[in-house]
Amino acid sequence: MRVLVVAALALAAGCLETPAPRRAPSSLGWVRVEADTGELRALGRVPSLRVRFDDAVALPDDDDLVLLRGVVSDAVLGDLENLPLSPSTLARRLAVRVSVDPADSAVLRVEGRDALAPDADLTLLLSTRLRALRGAALERPIRAELRVASVTRCGALGTLAAVSELPTHP
Repeated sequence: MRVLVVAALALAAGCLETPAPRRAPSSLGWVRVEADTGELRALGRVPSLRVRFDDAVALPDDDDLVLLRGVVSDAVLGDLENLPLSPSTLARRLAVRVSVDPADSAVLRVEGRDALAPDADLTLLLSTRLRALRGAALERPIRAELRVASVTRCGALGTLAAVSELPTHP
């Protein structure tokens, strides 16, 4: 009988055990940035990038992923984390189209909208507000320095045809 009471108490204690507290999702891991050209220091005139994470990502808000002209300082990372963006940062911002890759939900596609000058330095910034679908966020802002290829690699934006004869006026 005593054994039965001890077993019943042990069983009741097991049933009354408090569930483990829910943990916040672990952080979202940033894996790498890939360029369609294969080289981050030789992008095409209209940049096309893939940002790869270790988990499926949600489509970011406008200020969570920013492509800027030039190389940026740590102060700009602070600007990204403490919105709104400053006028000087906004002036350097490039128009991009961002989408989740339909073939791989852990990849964001970043497509430039305008042609850039050869040898232009660019910086891609990712905010800690960028989230995985399960809620995890980047632990720290990410900065990736990029460059448009030289004119010998990416070609000219257009050609200029020479005029063989100039019209004369009487």
